[in-house]
Amino acid sequence: MSGDDMATPASPNGNFLRLAGRRVLITGAGGGVGRALMQAFNTAGAIVFGADRDAALLAPLELARRLVFDLCDPAGIEAAMTDLVQSAVPDTVISNAGWTGADRLEHVDASA
Repeated sequence: MSGDDMATPASPNGNFLRLAGRRVLITGAGGGVGRALMQAFNTAGAIVFGADRDAALLAPLELARRLVFDLCDPAGIEAAMTDLVQSAVPDTVISNAGWTGADRLEHVDASA
């Protein structure tokens, strides 16, 4: 898609994102930013899959699929992704989940 295509609205409501039928996986979908992303992608016509470590946060959301796993658990990630790709491989992954702290990057311990 060229830059000119992106500038042209795809629908009467001015939505230039052509995402109808595209599958989007959003991690951290239960949080504030994740919920906003979910709403934006739904509005753009995408099929939205939400992932979070807390099933209760995903329950009220308008999602085509809910995946519950913790990004700190490699086995949980593998199980969730294996299950997901057997039925529907996402076209896009929005890696929104994460944890932040006040440490400087050089002090972050990857094993923690």
